[in-house]
Amino acid sequence: MTSTLASAALLLALSSPAVATAPAAASRPVAVPARSGASPASASPAVPETLHGSRLSARAVRPGGLVEQIAASRGRQGLAWLAYEEPVLPGSERVCCFDGRRKGASSCRLWGGNVSVSTNGETGPRPTPIPSDAVHIFLGVEAGEVRRIRAFSGSCRVEVADAELVWLEGVPEAESVALLTAIASRDSRHLIDESLMALALHETPLAMTSLERLLARGNPAKTREQAAFWLGQMRGEPGYQAVKQAVLADESPSFRRHGTFVISQSKSADAAPTLVSMAHRDPAAEVRSQALFWLAQMASDRAVGAIDESLRDDPDDEVKEQAVFALTQLPKDQGVPHLLKVARTHSSKRVRKQAIFWLGQSDDPRALQFLEEVLLRR
Repeated sequence: MTSTLASAALLLALSSPAVATAPAAASRPVAVPARSGASPASASPAVPETLHGSRLSARAVRPGGLVEQIAASRGRQGLAWLAYEEPVLPGSERVCCFDGRRKGASSCRLWGGNVSVSTNGETGPRPTPIPSDAVHIFLGVEAGEVRRIRAFSGSCRVEVADAELVWLEGVPEAESVALLTAIASRDSRHLIDESLMALALHETPLAMTSLERLLARGNPAKTREQAAFWLGQMRGEPGYQAVKQAVLADESPSFRRHGTFVISQSKSADAAPTLVSMAHRDPAAEVRSQALFWLAQMASDRAVGAIDESLRDDPDDEVKEQAVFALTQLPKDQGVPHLLKVARTHSSKRVRKQAIFWLGQSDDPRALQFLEEVLLRR
């Protein structure tokens, strides 16, 4: 992790020369004020009221203080936490924890829990997004290394229990972005995902720039895939356009295949047309197949036409079979009639057999009637 901290310092220097050349002041520990009566204008840093635990403290830091605090954990064994707040990207949805059994919000726990990009626990096909207010970043540190990263909306209740947590006030956005970018560039698989999620929530344009750099060719495949996901998930239309450009231009069928999923998760009006184009024009059969699958998952108005066209024109039988499976992902009122048509009229026996198989799995009365007719003809 020493190399990661050095990389973070270098990235910070490149992105913010004035900050990098300023002398780093020593961190200043202070007693935690009584939170119930704390004044917003108080000069003393305070632990946010959303954090709950028995070993909480707060201190102010100046430029360079975040890296110093991580380095200061070199002599300790056992995980401790550093936490701080940054402005969140405008329009971001709430990132919090939810209990599926109770169908509502629950406290987040630093050591686990069900985290979602959220709807405040609402249920239904299209719940109303709850806007986020700020992002709280939590770094689990031990022996001078960052072991865990968690990111929650500032309004989320977080249970720290008996773990030690130091709230850092005054961490510059550029310093946070530099650290998270360095971790995503070098570290283990779970830290790549955790760091990129936290990075994507930052308001500063530096976060977008870092995510685009991590998306670029030359980075490890896992890093690129996760950068694409969080760009598409969190950074709105600019993030979607960056992902689309990277996916369509990439030579790797595996990366383009992953890109079909990322594009399908976007709210952009351009997502469905892009998947239709990939389903018909991508040179790799596996990519065309996945584009059809995710089109069906989106329940797009364009899905049926794209699937029908692939069933008619695609030169690869495996893609046609995937098109049949994509029909099973449509709402039954759309999917079953098209499966029946394929089973009755498609020119390929192999494709007809696939359609008959999936009709048998559907438990739809129309499918059962058709299967009876087939058996009687024998």
